Amino acid sequence: MEQKLLSGDNYSFKEYFRILNNPIVFGSVLKWFLFSTLKALIIIVPLLCIIFLAGELDGTLPDERSNMWTFLLAVGGLTLALVWIVTGWHSFILPRTIQKRVEGFVDRYIPDSPKINREDLDTWIITYRGYNLAVGYRESVSYSRWKSGHIRKNVKKYIRVSTTYTEDDFNDRIIEETILTDGISIVNTDFGVYARFEAKRKYFRKEVLNALDLIVKEGHLMNS
Repeated sequence: MEQKLLSGDNYSFKEYFRILNNPIVFGSVLKWFLFSTLKALIIIVPLLCIIFLAGELDGTLPDERSNMWTFLLAVGGLTLALVWIVTGWHSFILPRTIQKRVEGFVDRYIPDSPKINREDLDTWIITYRGYNLAVGYRESVSYSRWKSGHIRKNVKKYIRVSTTYTEDDFNDRIIEETILTDGISIVNTDFGVYARFEAKRKYFRKEVLNALDLIVKEGHLMNS
């Protein structure tokens, strides 16, 4: 499953609450605060009910009522703070981090690109050999089960350079993937073709440009 940044400015709270897999970015601090607080409250209320009932059954709740309320308020406060931290990071810190990673990739490996224009929250458009290419940052999330039965979350971070761009490209279906070298592959999907570069790896500039030449050539053949 691919993750990308989504703008929450036009979402209703119902729509926002249903999105679980992709980070949501708000341009308005007030809307972020209201939505994240409401989201936290929806989590906190049933959580406190479960803790209270479990404590009553096990007899582990504090004997004094004041201590019990202090305990429940502490749990609720910690949960609220955690939701604020995670959603605040997604909304205000993560977009800047992604921008630095994408711009750093372009500056390091594609220095002849005349300009880079922001197309979306995590996607930029560059011109390469007369073609417009979309450069974006993505995270691919998958889950695997250990022998012990525990579920492990696997996150692969990479730079995606494609010949076409649509806001729904994170829902595309991979038809074929060709590995060029360690960390670099060419991927054909329902939407088109793109080059995938694993993040936090160092490449030779020739390797990167070779991958770009391949997607430009294949994209041209698809459109001809």
